[in-house]
Amino acid sequence: MSGRRSPIPLLALAGILSLSRCGGEKTPGAEGIQVGFYGALTGPTATFALSGKNGVALAIEELNAAGGVLGGKRMELLVEDDRGEATEAASAVSKLITRDHVVALIGEQASSRTIAAAPIAQSYRVPMISPTSTNVEVTKKGDYIFRVCFTDPYQGAVISTFARNNLQAKTAAQLVDVRNDYSVGLAQAFRESFTKSGGRVVADLKYSEGDSDFSAQITAIRPLDPDVLVVPGYYTDAGLIARQAKALGLRAVLLGGDGWDSPTLTEIGGHAVEGAYFRRCVGSSPHIERNTASRPIRSPLCPMTPPGCSRTRSRGPARRRESASAMRSPTRRATRRSPARSRWTRTAIRSSRRWSSKSKAAASGS
Repeated sequence: MSGRRSPIPLLALAGILSLSRCGGEKTPGAEGIQVGFYGALTGPTATFALSGKNGVALAIEELNAAGGVLGGKRMELLVEDDRGEATEAASAVSKLITRDHVVALIGEQASSRTIAAAPIAQSYRVPMISPTSTNVEVTKKGDYIFRVCFTDPYQGAVISTFARNNLQAKTAAQLVDVRNDYSVGLAQAFRESFTKSGGRVVADLKYSEGDSDFSAQITAIRPLDPDVLVVPGYYTDAGLIARQAKALGLRAVLLGGDGWDSPTLTEIGGHAVEGAYFRRCVGSSPHIERNTASRPIRSPLCPMTPPGCSRTRSRGPARRRESASAMRSPTRRATRRSPARSRWTRTAIRSSRRWSSKSKAAASGS
């Protein structure tokens, strides 16, 4: 990622603190302002929560070093591990509110777990903000529930547009995690947008998170010869699917969403993820990254547009907040001035040379 740090953690913390006056009471004897973070710090998708926790800790460190908040008060971060389980996410939020009396919550990264925990935060009127939960149901849980990312209808349309315009795809197959709200919602959004634009979804097959054998689904997809295979799941599944798809001779280009965004993707998928594309969630500058075994090689290429605009910078949509009361918050005003920018990543293993504008056109047509 870019060496510039995003202002989002600082803005998010400032925004939820401004709303926290109605939240839980402070723990007796506590000196600072306590904020809770919960996420899957262990388990197969732990890289998401570990990155999130590190980002929040860094933001709090910077705020405290600058003199604190609300008249010089220091912030304290309390962390709970939900181990990637929806029931544990709800339990973690309940502990942070009722036992630790945090005034605000950050989490979860995964939509399913955010949806499970949100009603608890809403019932106690403790503001909760999710960094990356894109399912549309998240913020429908109440006016104390927020997000700082795009939603699945937008992301699904972007993936569809990229497939149709950049890859010239006419047919697509999907492999969907039916137990994951994020995967189901993103798959539906892609399907609607792709068919509306004239494309055809030739297969819509299912699996469950934790599955390791996808040979039956891939074997069913292979004779249909789709132009793209969309895997709207997490990097753990995407890496395994890529390996098995290559081994079984599937020729489709693999596409994914922000759930692929982890360095572990190439560790799991190896050379099989070369040539795949996925949508990044947030970032300070738009580019397509080409990963090598040692480090990402960056090139300032234009995402989501035809190959001719290799140096154009593309701004994504301003983040939406689906609550009328949130429209007045400092977080909303700040994010409208600093919207997230669209970024796509092309994963590759074999080359470490920086892409030129000419090589970008060739890559987009592969």
